[in-house]
Amino acid sequence: MRPQPFVNKYIRSTIPNSINAKHLAVTITYRGVKRETPIISMDICASPILSYNYNLEYESSSELLPESQEGYIYPISFFNLSGDSGFWANDDLHNAIINKEYVFYEDRIWSYDSYYESITDFITDLRDHYKWDGIIDSDCGFFSPALEGYVKQKTETEVAAESMMELIDNNSNTIQEGDYLKICDILSKIRKL
Repeated sequence: MRPQPFVNKYIRSTIPNSINAKHLAVTITYRGVKRETPIISMDICASPILSYNYNLEYESSSELLPESQEGYIYPISFFNLSGDSGFWANDDLHNAIINKEYVFYEDRIWSYDSYYESITDFITDLRDHYKWDGIIDSDCGFFSPALEGYVKQKTETEVAAESMMELIDNNSNTIQEGDYLKICDILSKIRKL
């Protein structure tokens, strides 16, 4: 049998998740185009890690050890099972960034190039990195209230409802009383959306 040509310099193996670690997805949502407009929300979600991919790079097929001893482990979870499609894919979103590089286990968070001893350190670094003082919402225990002095920016819906209410108030003498109250009620419901 003839020797097979060296096809791929990367070796990948799958390691089962034997600990109760979670894969984190930090979603940063912008008012408009990401990184060009103000942030309007930040959320942290968690997914169970199903297994890990362990990747190493070899220079050639004759090497017994990889070129770099710095292989990297990448979690496989519900956030990356859909590949390049769906909400968690990140590339299709024009107004949000989804950072899926963090792993959480026993109150510690780490990624390929960072490590946090506590959730507080992690939250503080996120706030510094994205310059965000608002609420960090979470479904997995990472909730953080807004910092003192933070003023929540109004959404486009809230601004539109206020503008409509102003127009209606200015013309309240020409609108019948029943219709006026009905319009105000509908606009107050819109504001709460």
